[in-house]
Amino acid sequence: MVQILIRKLEEETLASLEAQAALRGRSLEEEIREILTAAVERHREEVRQQTAALRSRTRRPVEVDLEEQIREDRRR
Repeated sequence: MVQILIRKLEEETLASLEAQAALRGRSLEEEIREILTAAVERHREEVRQQTAALRSRTRRPVEVDLEEQIREDRRR
């Protein structure tokens, strides 16, 4: 695991995070970890959905039976 240091965080933001953590029975560190993890997972899900949407709009390659084409070419 890695550690991060957050600088220039507003006092009001810190107080809100501390209150939120207390309401959930977590330490400040646990609360921030959960918030960050959830945000990353939401982003991943958005990317998955966008990728799926792009794939659905992309034409699928036409499947070709190469063996049959080779046989036909040999017959000519």
